Amino acid sequence: MIPTYSKAKLSRHMSYPIGAEALTEGLSDGPHIESFTVTFWASGFQQVLARGKPYTVLEAKYRAVRNSGYGGKVTWGSEAEKWQLTVYPVLRELRHVANSLIRERGLPQVVQWLSASEHAGWLSHDQRIELVFDPAEETLSVRESSGA
Repeated sequence: MIPTYSKAKLSRHMSYPIGAEALTEGLSDGPHIESFTVTFWASGFQQVLARGKPYTVLEAKYRAVRNSGYGGKVTWGSEAEKWQLTVYPVLRELRHVANSLIRERGLPQVVQWLSASEHAGWLSHDQRIELVFDPAEETLSVRESSGA
C-alpha cells in the first residue's frame, strides 16, 4: 500500500474522496507506484469548498533529481527525486460522486501519465497531473504540467 506521509483531520462537513488503499489499487498498473507517498491535505479548504468552484481533489507530482553542482546527481535528502500524491477534501455529501469519478476516470489518467515517464527525457523535468473536481457539474477534468 502507498504509505501515508500525513493526514490532516477534517471537520464533520468534509471528507477525503479516496483513501490510500483505493489509490494503491487504482494505480497498481502504473510504474513507480512503490516510490509514492500520499498526503491528505485540508489547510484552507473550508473557503475553497464554500465557493463551489472547480478545484483540485488529487494531485500527483514527480520532482526530478536536482544536480548537486559537483558533477553528479544527488540521491538523498531534499535534492533527490520524489513521487508525491496529495488528496484534498470534498464536501461530505459529494464524497461518493467524487470517489466514483476519481476511480473510473481520474486514476486511469494518472496511470497513463505515469506510463509516459518511460519516454526519453520525461524524468529530467518536474511533472504534475491534477484531477479537478467541479462540484456544481459533478465532473472531473485533468490538468498536466511540466517544468524545468
